[in-house]
Amino acid sequence: IGATTGWRVEECVIDRPNLDGIAARGDEITIERTVVQDAGNCGMAGGFGEHITVRDCIIRRSNQFPDSPGGNSGASKFLRTTRMQVLGLISYDNFGPGWWFDWDNSDYIINGCTIFGNHAGAALENGKTPVDQPWAAPGIWTEGNSGPGLIVSNVIYSNVSAGIGIFDSRNVEVWGNTIVDCGTGIEFRDLNRDGDVPDAVRKRNIANILIQHNRIKAWRGDAAMLTSVGEFKRGDKPGDYKVRFEENQFDPAGAKAPAILKWMGKTAGNLPQAKDMFGLDESNTVKAFNFPPTLCATHSTTAADLKKTDPDRFRQVDSAAAEADGFDEAMADAKAGDVLTLHAYGINNRPQEDLAKSGSCTIYDLARKRRIQIHVRPEQWSAFFKNFLGRSPLQPVALKVKVLDPTPYAVQVELVD
Repeated sequence: IGATTGWRVEECVIDRPNLDGIAARGDEITIERTVVQDAGNCGMAGGFGEHITVRDCIIRRSNQFPDSPGGNSGASKFLRTTRMQVLGLISYDNFGPGWWFDWDNSDYIINGCTIFGNHAGAALENGKTPVDQPWAAPGIWTEGNSGPGLIVSNVIYSNVSAGIGIFDSRNVEVWGNTIVDCGTGIEFRDLNRDGDVPDAVRKRNIANILIQHNRIKAWRGDAAMLTSVGEFKRGDKPGDYKVRFEENQFDPAGAKAPAILKWMGKTAGNLPQAKDMFGLDESNTVKAFNFPPTLCATHSTTAADLKKTDPDRFRQVDSAAAEADGFDEAMADAKAGDVLTLHAYGINNRPQEDLAKSGSCTIYDLARKRRIQIHVRPEQWSAFFKNFLGRSPLQPVALKVKVLDPTPYAVQVELVD
């Protein structure tokens, strides 16, 4: 789908596109409750406009070529946007970044997303030159952006490289995210992307970044947070770059090493050292926390994988059962008054507010991202929310419901149990 100014893409399934699933370029574009799967290149790409919104979508198994995950492709790649929002996205099993804001994005936000099981490794640059880029499989990348940007309340796990990569970007707030079982929790890179200009006037560099209220657990690399490559000319401590770490929680259980921060080659092996060596705020803590979702066994793709002809050659997340367990199957031939069981995989961004106002909210499946309006009595609210908390998108909640209106695309049900 080539979407331009004013377009709305809603409740579509885009399956096995040869190149990008959705190319969105222009202003006031909305992509909502849409699935893009098994794309040859990016699931979604584009930008070059204002007010693009991606809400409650699924991107899975993109970049089947595979093209270079460090340069060209992944679940997404958006450039030169203003006030773009990514809300409630589920992105998994892509070859490359689970979400990629790449170059000159400003006033962007990625909020309430679940991103997991992304991987990378051997690929072809522009279809010709072999490359090997296992470092290019993060949950989220912000690259070459002057900001401001907000990365908030996302659940990110089992990605081959960083949970969140802040690459040559400034004016970013990263808060309230849960990052588990990734190569590292948060990675900083500071390459000179602005050419031969004084460091003080660069627009794309590590500067003015707040890392707050995040939870990081079971990192598979050298430290929970680290710097990789780049210039880093302004000093040898985070404070020299106006990078602040406040009220974050670290759980080294299952980690390769207990180190909290590795900055420009120096490693703080524990939290007291991180506070002493790098000036981490006293509000940061080491404390265990529970993470219920089942982790994914991801690995770096090898050159041998490229030679396979199996269309599932890059699949690393077992989601076939969840993808076949849709509302359409459960609602087949349903009539008003029927009682049946739906397997729901998520609720909308503000369910408590919606329920308080109207007594209903929206549930989704993982097959085609169908929406169903579910009415919940006040005495059921607490148990209803509790069942969704901390759950992987691959782990459904079974809801016994009574059908109020079976009209396609406007289905309404009432919660029984």
